[in-house]
Amino acid sequence: MRFVNRNVYFYQWLMASVSDRGQAYYAYDRQFYSEDDPAFVAALDRIAMIREMAELNGIRFDLVMMPYEYQYRAGGFHPQDVLLNALQSKGIRAYDARAAFEGVSDITVMYMYGDGIHFSEQGHQLIWQWLRSEYLHPR
Repeated sequence: MRFVNRNVYFYQWLMASVSDRGQAYYAYDRQFYSEDDPAFVAALDRIAMIREMAELNGIRFDLVMMPYEYQYRAGGFHPQDVLLNALQSKGIRAYDARAAFEGVSDITVMYMYGDGIHFSEQGHQLIWQWLRSEYLHPR
């Protein structure tokens, strides 16, 4: 484990140099976003059940959908569009975090290096500012 800890940045650089992990993660996950897929329907039902449990206990339930870094390179936000429509049809409040990234000139700095899914400190700060201004304390 000491070797990994000492060489984690080298490992990240190496992986980013030989593969596009962001694209691979996105391609794998995208297959699950189909309104005809029984697993997708079951997942929506589970989300609706969680929302009901939360609201029965006086807890507000909202979902925020996060974009993949790869989506900005390739274009297209099919998973978010499908999920947002499905959630709204069930009366579940859902927000698309794409809006937080409007105007960002270099989207890659918003994500961990070579990752494409997990946000960097800058990305987390941007999302928090967006959530706070748009939903927690709207104008």
